[in-house]
Amino acid sequence: MRAVITGAALLIVAAACHAADVDVTAYGATCDPNEDATQAIQRALDACGGSGGGTVRMAAGQYRIDGSLVVPPGVTLQGVWKAPHYSSPEVGTTLLAYAGRGSTDGPPLVMLESNSTIRGVTIYYPDQTVDDIQPYPWCIQGRGTHLNVVDCTLLNPYLGIDFGTYAH
Repeated sequence: MRAVITGAALLIVAAACHAADVDVTAYGATCDPNEDATQAIQRALDACGGSGGGTVRMAAGQYRIDGSLVVPPGVTLQGVWKAPHYSSPEVGTTLLAYAGRGSTDGPPLVMLESNSTIRGVTIYYPDQTVDDIQPYPWCIQGRGTHLNVVDCTLLNPYLGIDFGTYAH
């Protein structure tokens, strides 16, 4: 009887701890550099966060971001980056950052909430050139504790990563 109760308890705990695994394409995101994917990716992030956390997966390709993304607590935004892209930002999962040009004020491109992660992504600012450097808000900013940026490449951001503005 004790073994049955223990087994049932383990199944209940395992079910409660099941993390969501979400693909951004299920929420309408496309790898089209001419189509804004911000809202579709945010819907996937919110759905994953609403189910208690997990991983939001992005296939290789270019995702245009015309706004800001918030990664909820317990969620990982996961691309397919494996090594630095020396030759081309088009390799792997790339977020094409267009939001905020002309000012450092405004939301970051990616806001990480407590216990969240961005992993395996290249972030590239296509309109940022050496001949005409423009200010942008933070590329990645964190609010809370246990914030993670893993295996990411930031190409030409005006402001890179900020984990110091908000109290931890």
